[in-house]
Amino acid sequence: MPRTRRRAAITATLTALAASSALLSPATAAAGTAGVTAWECQGLYGCLYEDAGGQTSRYELYACGTKDLPTEWKYRVSSIQTKSRTVRLYKNDGVIGDFAPNVRRDLFRGDNDLAVKYSIPC
Repeated sequence: MPRTRRRAAITATLTALAASSALLSPATAAAGTAGVTAWECQGLYGCLYEDAGGQTSRYELYACGTKDLPTEWKYRVSSIQTKSRTVRLYKNDGVIGDFAPNVRRDLFRGDNDLAVKYSIPC
């Protein structure tokens, strides 16, 4: 396939993908991402993942401040990826930890599946 036709086909595919992604709200996109590529993340501040290694479903972090996780995400977080800001995760009885910008990390075994809230400085 000539380079021009290949480039046009790739551009058309990416345009269609972007258009379909634009129809999803962040909450919808986060809820419907089972089977994502490891550490795939579109969230402005990072993502929380259901399984270790940035696997399975993800919750994308778009808002700064202190936020409760949606009910369907409480007690499900096993790994985290941060982007431009520090993210603090909370469990019912305190803080799980502060995660510096630009990290990908699994939660420690004792904190796995305990997150109920997060905070990101504005």
